[in-house]
Amino acid sequence: MGNGVVDLEHGLAAYTALSIHSSKLVLGVSLGGSEWRCRNFDGTNFALDYCEAELVGGDGYRGVNCSDAVADGCHDISGCAELAEKSVASGYDNYVKLPWFNYIDESEVPQLRQVWYEDASSLTKKWKMGGRFGIRGVGPWQFSKIDYNNTAEVEEIWGTFCAFLDCD
Repeated sequence: MGNGVVDLEHGLAAYTALSIHSSKLVLGVSLGGSEWRCRNFDGTNFALDYCEAELVGGDGYRGVNCSDAVADGCHDISGCAELAEKSVASGYDNYVKLPWFNYIDESEVPQLRQVWYEDASSLTKKWKMGGRFGIRGVGPWQFSKIDYNNTAEVEEIWGTFCAFLDCD
């Protein structure tokens, strides 16, 4: 969940507080998602909104379960959409401004996994935030994570840039 709006806003504010002019900053985000096994799944609570990640090395990162250390990724928007087809619960976090969903991974012992991902709505919020800060530009780390064979996805994702460019 490294692309939460609150974290990005904090980062941009910290750079500008260091007298780094906002026109020298570019905001890049991943066009995919992160997923991890829900340690607190009891076999019946499919609609968990808080999915407790594994503790790395037995006691976590400095005693805290860190999703970055145990997360897999759905790698791109289409990959997340494919996993979402198996969704058993979904939601939206108003604090970080990201959507999420849960699905059952039946590859080994059935387990609940949670995916936090980018969509057009979350990208639009980030691009608007970049505009408020007056930064030089916004965009994904890799444009190749857009499925250019999927016209609807291309139009939806490229359409989000109007939030930054004010092209309406």
